[in-house]
Amino acid sequence: FKSGGSVPELCAELESVARLTYQRGLGQGFRDDADHRERFDLFNREKALRAWTLRVDNVPRAFCVGFVYHNVFYFTETGYDPDFRTFEIGTLMFMNMTDSLIAQRVAKFDFGLGDAYYKKRISYSLRGLQFAFDIGHTIFSSFEVDDGTDLLLRSLEPVAPPTRILDLGCGCGVIGITLARRYPAATVVMADKDLLAVRYARHNAALNNAPNASALGSVGLESVPPGPYDMILSNIPAKIGDLAIEQEFILGPLAQLRAGGEYWFVVVSGLNHLIPRLGVRNQLKLKEIKKRSGYTVYRLLRSRIEG
Repeated sequence: FKSGGSVPELCAELESVARLTYQRGLGQGFRDDADHRERFDLFNREKALRAWTLRVDNVPRAFCVGFVYHNVFYFTETGYDPDFRTFEIGTLMFMNMTDSLIAQRVAKFDFGLGDAYYKKRISYSLRGLQFAFDIGHTIFSSFEVDDGTDLLLRSLEPVAPPTRILDLGCGCGVIGITLARRYPAATVVMADKDLLAVRYARHNAALNNAPNASALGSVGLESVPPGPYDMILSNIPAKIGDLAIEQEFILGPLAQLRAGGEYWFVVVSGLNHLIPRLGVRNQLKLKEIKKRSGYTVYRLLRSRIEG
C-alpha cells in the first residue's frame, strides 16, 4: 500500500485475513470498522500510513500495518492465515516489511507491547552454523544466549561424535538444537520441567531445521527416556541446593551415560567450591575445562569399568 491509495480497499483486504487470525478469536487485532478507517485515513493524509500484504495465488494471506512519524516506524497491526503457519509466512511478511522500511531510510522501529515470537527472536552462530531462537521472558532473561551456555557450547570437544544426546534442563532448546545441527546423525532428547520451555524448544527445533531433536516435560530425569546416552549436557541451576545438584544434576546424569560416555556441564563460578568436592567424595572422573565471565565448564566421564 502506498500513501494516497484507497483506505477502504486496504481495510477490506486486511479484513479478509484478519477474520481468520487467532487475534480475532480473542477479540483483538485489526478489524474493518469505523475506528480503524478513521485512523488510517488520518495517517494516509499525512503520508505516514504503511501497509504490506503477502499474497498466495493472488489471495491475501498475511499483512503488516503501521505508521511512520519523525523517522520512526510504529508497528500497529499484523496477522496471517493460520492454514499457512508452517510456511512461516508471517516471518516472510515481516522480513519484506523490514527491507522496505530500511530502503525508505526509517531510523528506528517501535514494536509496541505484547508477547509475539518475533519480538524476542535471538540469533546465534557457532562453527559456521547460524541459529535463531524464539524465547519467552519468563524462561529466558535476556535477548542473547547467556554466557554460561555460550561457554559450554564453545568449549565442547567430545572424544568421539555422539549418537545419543540428552540436554537436561533445556530451556528454549539452545544447547540441544545446536548439538542436533552439529551432529545431524545423532538423536537429541531435550527435557525441562517448565512446559512453556518445552513448547519453545519444540518450536525452535522446527525453526532451525533440527528434526533429530525432540523435547519433553520432565522433573529432572523422571520422565526422560532411559539411557545409555553418549553425551549429556546441562547448564546446572545454581539455587536448587547442594543435595539436589549432587543427586539430580551430577550422579543422576552420570548413571544414564554409557561406559566411556561424557557429561558436559556449566555452573556459575560460585559453585566451584562444591563441584570439585563432589568429585572427590564420589570418586568421579571430573575435569575443569574452562572458566570465563563468572562461569566454569566441567567434563565428567563415566568409567569404562564400573565398581
